[in-house]
Amino acid sequence: MSYEKLAAWASRISGCIIRHQPDSRPLACVLALRSVSAYTGVLGVLASGKGYVPLHPRFPPDRTQRMLSLSEGNVIVVDREALVPLEALLECNEALLIIGPDIEDFGPLAARFSRHRFVSATELSTFDARLEPPQVAADSIAYLLFTSGSTGLPQGVPVTHRNVLAYVDYAAERYQLTPEDRTSQTFDLTFDLSVHDLFVTWASGACLCCLPERTLMAPARFIRDRILTRWFSVPSVAMMMDRLRMLKPGAFPGLRTSLFCGEALPERTASSWAKAAPNTVLDNLYGPTEATIATTVYRWREPESHSECENGIVPIGWPFPRQQVAVVDERGVEVEEGKVGELYLSGPQLASGYWKDPVKTAERFCRIEGHGDSVWYCTGDLVRRAAGGCLHFVGRTDSQVQVRGHRIELQEIDGVLREAVGTDLAVTVAWPVRNGIAEGLVAFVVAAALDEAHLKAQCARQLPYYMVPSRILRIEEMPLTSSGKIDRRTLAKSLTEDVLPVG
Repeated sequence: MSYEKLAAWASRISGCIIRHQPDSRPLACVLALRSVSAYTGVLGVLASGKGYVPLHPRFPPDRTQRMLSLSEGNVIVVDREALVPLEALLECNEALLIIGPDIEDFGPLAARFSRHRFVSATELSTFDARLEPPQVAADSIAYLLFTSGSTGLPQGVPVTHRNVLAYVDYAAERYQLTPEDRTSQTFDLTFDLSVHDLFVTWASGACLCCLPERTLMAPARFIRDRILTRWFSVPSVAMMMDRLRMLKPGAFPGLRTSLFCGEALPERTASSWAKAAPNTVLDNLYGPTEATIATTVYRWREPESHSECENGIVPIGWPFPRQQVAVVDERGVEVEEGKVGELYLSGPQLASGYWKDPVKTAERFCRIEGHGDSVWYCTGDLVRRAAGGCLHFVGRTDSQVQVRGHRIELQEIDGVLREAVGTDLAVTVAWPVRNGIAEGLVAFVVAAALDEAHLKAQCARQLPYYMVPSRILRIEEMPLTSSGKIDRRTLAKSLTEDVLPVG
């Protein structure tokens, strides 16, 4: 698809939104997988002056409905792959504007749900493709993403245009993409790293190459066939490729830049990738959604970087030039160099807080002694600042984990299990963990009897696919720490390789 055609379809979508829903609501939703309709939908929503809210077609309907309700959006751009989950949203919402850029006819859906306004691809093609977008303030919301929340409900993070531009401008300067570049698109729109894929690529006029889902964990052929020059994924993808022996020396000579983010990057994986892509610049990025995509970076260098890794994990490096970091103790006082503390972030990429949640915002967005009125985000990540300021990831202060790049509150899974089983004694752990990377989830339940398949089905109805435990095991009693808390570490240590996924 050419940029001309992409812009034309985005303009038609924005014109449709402006004509049919010209209200002051700041957000509109995009219910789609990684598709042309998804990309034109994102651009069309932005061009209408609204921020976009990505909804995943494969998330449980109740969760998607909750996100839609929280966003207060009354526009949904949908692709043909999302018609089934769309139907559930049409059942229980006020009048919506439904735009289908690749749907020629909504058929029975439009007849059955006549209170909604349906715009098919045919009607959409009649809108002006040269519409001038409205002026948008820098502090208007560019997108709203929902992350896993410890209360059992999705937690919204509104990110402004100012936040995104601070990141995109820096990334464009650092990586110097050109119209000749061909970049990977590996992340779902509900994952904020997708913002890098889309907007750093489009800002340079490069070609965006979307990986089919079936090739995502084994993309060696795709990289070669599509002649990719830029790669970005979670480390799990590279780890899987290494296990499948796809990272042979010199396998990807055309890659000029390789980026990893979303979870800890093992030293071995970085070294293997660097040898497979001998002409690449390899960066390890770090950053939570609340600080817009990434805020620190470490550049891999052979062989020097091996001596800078700790516990087999690549450092997360140094903050971007305009971002600030602080490493503090439990009292909120900065620790000495070499000591472990909690990482706090500040700067122009920092979001203003959580969507319609002042209590949670006050808890995680705060001030630090000696730093004036600057607002800082408390990441919950433990780090060590080495000599020269290089940051090393150590672990978490809470029960939050990352599985294949997705940030997960274990307490949210525990809550679903407790409700399903009718007991307070349900606990989830990350397992297995290899080279510091959580690869899956296993849950433990104290109960007289347990139907594992039924419980997994219950979880799948309420949680995203990546939060459903691979196994749910019955135990006689929960191990406790000396302070009387459930000992997740002991539970994880009790697991062995013969605990394999079922179903």
